[in-house]
Amino acid sequence: MTEWLNTKKLAEHLGKSTQTIRRWARRELLPPPRKFPDGFRWRLDEVDRWMSAVDKTPKEIERALKQRI
Repeated sequence: MTEWLNTKKLAEHLGKSTQTIRRWARRELLPPPRKFPDGFRWRLDEVDRWMSAVDKTPKEIERALKQRI
């Protein structure tokens, strides 16, 4: 069964704040979320696969973002 995570649960899963998740979503550093009646959600398996594919940990992604700003 597919597990869908809202922004808060995804932030907890990745050890980040909800603000960081929203920022990463805007900058397309996460797979695109799906719109549900009660908000956006991400598939856990897609997020984990995405993080593996970009070969970066959330901390490395955040560091790279800070260098671009």
